Amino acid sequence: MTLRLNYISNFILFICSVSLFISCSRTVKQENGYTVLKGKFLDEKYEIAYDSTIDLGQLVDSLIKESVAQLSSSTPNSIVFKYNSNQAISAAQSVFFHNNVHYLQNFDSICTNLILKTEGRFNPGLGQLEQYWFEIFKNNDKTEWSKYISDSLKKLDFGLGIEFNNLIPLKPNQQKQIWTDPILGGCIADKIAVLFDSVYGFKHYYINIAGTIKAKGGNGTDAFWPIKIEKPQINTQKIIHFAEIPLKNYAISTKTNFRKFHFLKGHRYSLALDALEGYPAKNEILSVSIQAPSALEATSVALACQVIGLEKSKVLVESNPNLKAFIIFEKDGILEHWATSNISFVLNTKE
Repeated sequence: MTLRLNYISNFILFICSVSLFISCSRTVKQENGYTVLKGKFLDEKYEIAYDSTIDLGQLVDSLIKESVAQLSSSTPNSIVFKYNSNQAISAAQSVFFHNNVHYLQNFDSICTNLILKTEGRFNPGLGQLEQYWFEIFKNNDKTEWSKYISDSLKKLDFGLGIEFNNLIPLKPNQQKQIWTDPILGGCIADKIAVLFDSVYGFKHYYINIAGTIKAKGGNGTDAFWPIKIEKPQINTQKIIHFAEIPLKNYAISTKTNFRKFHFLKGHRYSLALDALEGYPAKNEILSVSIQAPSALEATSVALACQVIGLEKSKVLVESNPNLKAFIIFEKDGILEHWATSNISFVLNTKE
């Protein structure tokens, strides 16, 4: 018990020191014996619930913000940002990295496998290609773009395969970059789940970081957490649910091609990049929800499916018995769905 209390005390002291430099935008409320936390994550939101009246709002909010500050590829001076720009990691960052290295190693392992299974179409190691298209989207057609530049960047196909020396990431190829922002929500959801399990022993919780969810037990009414899958609609703020998926002791991540997209030269583009082609992916998938044991794996596989399309996604998820999938796609102008045989869902028939 002493070891556990010392661990909690040290962890809280660390988080409180971080909180001095981070503004707080979270809300905390109690509902039927559960505590519900809400706050911001990058340009998205998070929502967390657990079966206790202990207020962990400051602790969780600071953990999220510190993870973004150190592991986001778009945050200046983060560990990943320095890795991408070939800068040395500071001594203070090395301590954080040593405590979190297994998340980056898991990301590396999962994505290296997905690069092989998607034949290179999904590749978060092409940071320069990601950054190129990010600038195009951000500047709303004001940035000139060309097939020549995309083709030259896609040839820098170094994959992931990060090497480590004493838990510090190495750069054998100085042009290699990793793009962690799309999977960061899954990484953080897993980190919070470890905290809830190992330190507080919660039996029921729901951790939703920008649409990537890690859940345990149930919501107090059901023996599971009901996850609603949004119906794909464009140019409307009205949300209609297409289906509901019960989630318990698993993670789920939903990625869509209808909420976030970009018009470029009069055409609508997905934000998911096909690394093999060097351009945004274009296929029939509108929404893909993947269940996996970890949130990091769920969000990584969902991103890969966005890129490779329906038929190849079927092969990908059915090759792994630990994965479950629910995909909404468009065929001849009509919404249809496909699901693996091991996933439970209820379609919304009350629209």
